[in-house]
Amino acid sequence: MTGRPQPEWTNVFAETLKTMKAHNAMAVLAYVLYGSTPQVIGQQLGITTFAAYRLLHQSLSALRHPSRSQGLREYSDGEVVVDSELRTLIRHWDMERFAPVCAQCASRYQPDHLHSPYVNYRGRPRKYCSNRCRQAAYRARCGERNRA
Repeated sequence: MTGRPQPEWTNVFAETLKTMKAHNAMAVLAYVLYGSTPQVIGQQLGITTFAAYRLLHQSLSALRHPSRSQGLREYSDGEVVVDSELRTLIRHWDMERFAPVCAQCASRYQPDHLHSPYVNYRGRPRKYCSNRCRQAAYRARCGERNRA
């Protein structure tokens, strides 16, 4: 299948996640949507990094099981549709805690791909929540260079 997923398939990912245990589904969402590492997943779920790595591995393996992968295969070509069903799961499981942290002001921000309905992983992930923080960090770096 090429192009965007068909409208009738938009809630397949959310329905597939609902068939999994909550911790497993949360690990998958943190990894797929927010690009979280096993270290971040472990910290947020209160488990060790090794346990988070194992949980993520088991969860992704569970998605490959024929009972779940059949619908997902037809659903997408590497794009995840963030629809109302998936947004409900994100709110219910408080997935915002996996959101990246701004390197300047230390506030959490939503990755760019959550603002658009189609997730597309191209380019380097952002380090700052806004252009204002990016510019402030640049000015702080330039000020340090001029003083040295």
